[in-house]
Amino acid sequence: MEYTNMAVYYDDLFSKKDYSKEVSFIKNKIGKAKNIIDIGCGTGTHMSMLIKEGYNVIGVDLSRDMVEIARKKTQAPVYLGNVLKFKFKMQFDAALCLFELLNHLKNKKQIILAMRNINKHLVDNGILIVDLIQPQESFGGKKVIVSDVEKVLTWEYDSTRQIEKMYTSYNIDEHIYKTKHVFKIVSIEEFTEIAKMTGFDVVSIHDNYSEEVATAKTLHNEFVLRKNKSTK
Repeated sequence: MEYTNMAVYYDDLFSKKDYSKEVSFIKNKIGKAKNIIDIGCGTGTHMSMLIKEGYNVIGVDLSRDMVEIARKKTQAPVYLGNVLKFKFKMQFDAALCLFELLNHLKNKKQIILAMRNINKHLVDNGILIVDLIQPQESFGGKKVIVSDVEKVLTWEYDSTRQIEKMYTSYNIDEHIYKTKHVFKIVSIEEFTEIAKMTGFDVVSIHDNYSEEVATAKTLHNEFVLRKNKSTK
């Protein structure tokens, strides 16, 4: 798995990611929220930046290696946990579910279960920001160089099953690491319905952390959701 064997290289591989843009977007959308849970926090970069801005943030991640790195980086509570099953006694003002975390789940049933679990951990009117991907073309590939690491990606999309498979190989210090990810794709319309049925109102849907409205052609969509008061 990329999130275990590759954890030590993760920050270098994502060194060109515009975290500042994403954190500015998050701050703008969560309003006066102070207590935040970052689900699938990875190595804790979003957490670290938000903590420096004065927010109280805890993290949850499925990878033990990621959790250890995030704890050192943030000096904040970071727990080993699954988006389907994590459990805290407290509720939060806002939750983050970034890095297309929900796309990593097996099917829509699991996405619904995850959304219900997140809902339970939010106060009334609490904000949830979800990052999801839309499929690329049916087949494709590309090679990129990041921090002297050669990264080769190939993918295939099954539109009938709404499944995208992505194969990645990394050449790091003459060692080849190979990973495979299977993403469950849900359309904007499908996820809007999932949000409503799990106790959320859709505030807005964005194109790659911008103020542009997402479309079916948008690769990364950010959903800003609000827990409605009728949720029990």
